[in-house]
Amino acid sequence: SVSNNRVDYSNHTSINMRAVPPLSYLNHMEYSDIPAGTYKEDTIFGTCNFTLCPAGSYMPTARNTSCRLCPRGTICPRAGMHTPLPCPSGYVCHLSGTINPTFPCPQG
Repeated sequence: SVSNNRVDYSNHTSINMRAVPPLSYLNHMEYSDIPAGTYKEDTIFGTCNFTLCPAGSYMPTARNTSCRLCPRGTICPRAGMHTPLPCPSGYVCHLSGTINPTFPCPQG
């Protein structure tokens, strides 16, 4: 089986195994920029895959080699986020990289 980013190319009669440009991936036999919410650790010409930004981080733009930690006052509860979410009402999100709020607002 030949696959890339969960697309199965096993039934194709020929597969062009050309090197993939840096910060790109092979998408249905065409090159595409890696999307927002993802990163590609290396910029080596020829590698194919990208990775979702892990929970606690985000990336608003395409073609990146790393993700940003969610800033204080926000949460990033899922992998692959483009934009952090505001901290929910009733909680304090005082740390960067918060996945789920765990600190209720103080009384008063």
